[in-house]
Amino acid sequence: MGGSFGIKFRRLLSWLGVGSTEINALKIQALRERSDSLGLDESDTIPEIQIEPRELPAESELLDSSKHAECYEYLERRSIDPNSYTYFVSSELPRRIIVPFTHQQYLVGYTARTIGTAKPKYIQSLGMPYIFGEVFQKPNWNWCPVVEGVFDAISIGGVSVLGNEVSEAQAELLDQLNRKIVVVPDQDSSGESLVQAALDYGWSVSFPDWPPDVKDVNDAVMRWGPLFVTRQIWQARVTGTTQIKLRLKLNKKYN
Repeated sequence: MGGSFGIKFRRLLSWLGVGSTEINALKIQALRERSDSLGLDESDTIPEIQIEPRELPAESELLDSSKHAECYEYLERRSIDPNSYTYFVSSELPRRIIVPFTHQQYLVGYTARTIGTAKPKYIQSLGMPYIFGEVFQKPNWNWCPVVEGVFDAISIGGVSVLGNEVSEAQAELLDQLNRKIVVVPDQDSSGESLVQAALDYGWSVSFPDWPPDVKDVNDAVMRWGPLFVTRQIWQARVTGTTQIKLRLKLNKKYN
């Protein structure tokens, strides 16, 4: 009573043959019971995601090719159109490209990626569960590639979970996209965590046949272009726990 109606339990019900209409009705009922247990009126709502607005670093300004040539050229070297998204730079974070995070009409954070060798590679400000790239999704798309990094997502119009792990709240946000989720892990040991998340939540995993020096999606796009890479990802998808674990074991053996 009063507990959350989580994505794993909803997937279990779906696997058992419960229809989506019934599952949605049960989710609403769970929220209503939670409201009652907290002593709220029926008119009160309990948002699943608490929005926490954030500010960009001080003195942030839009990326401009004439003023910030080094950052502009960095994006082009990574086969990313500098005009494909709204990027910022700031004197407070020199030699970094700032990628803002938005949710609905709010600015909720950012990540600042170094264009040099400074550590850490990314400086991130975010105070709420978030997936980056929802803005790239089109209503008529029926599947969505899920990647680790923001530049990976931008490269192919996918969604980034901002790392190699997926929280329950992020899984809920992905579920709300109402499309097939295809996880594309980085080709290193850290990618195994993202594969485990796919196993936990019942998603497909893509294992494209890329050479070892192609570490992630953006590396692949730099070599072959976004359309070819997106097609590779779709064709290399694997579904089902046994198949995914077998393919992961084969990848570890030959890489």
